[in-house]
Amino acid sequence: MYDPKDDESLWPTEGYAVIEMDEFKHPSSDDFMIMLAQFDDPTELTLPVNKVGYRYYVHSADMESWTTESWEEIYGD
Repeated sequence: MYDPKDDESLWPTEGYAVIEMDEFKHPSSDDFMIMLAQFDDPTELTLPVNKVGYRYYVHSADMESWTTESWEEIYGD
């Protein structure tokens, strides 16, 4: 099973990162999940709207992860 914690490119060295998962691709594909942007301050981070086939996550330098829904519960939209 694919575990994003095994892929260092999905975790920022500082701050937070927006991650995109392309559900149309196989988890073994190199671009199944990619880092779209990095932010130092979580209040500056804006997540794209989830759409069919794509999901967005936030990863932190502390190896924490949030779904769009859980991130919005904490920081609003």
